[in-house]
Amino acid sequence: MIRVSVLYPNKDGAKFDHDYYANKHLPMVRGKLGDSLVESGIDTGVGTAVPGDPAPYVSIGWLTFNTMEDFGA
Repeated sequence: MIRVSVLYPNKDGAKFDHDYYANKHLPMVRGKLGDSLVESGIDTGVGTAVPGDPAPYVSIGWLTFNTMEDFGA
């Protein structure tokens, strides 16, 4: 399995529309990648191992493929 991750840094003033990403952007990407894409999703940053510290990423999007050839296609 090949997983491609897209990391969106969490910095002062960062805003991320998780609803848009999950319900509009990812379906568009799925449509363009077709059968080569096995799975996709989005993870939301909520914190770190240090209580009170902000998550380093506001969100992480990911795409999973069976092989490098599928990813390259």
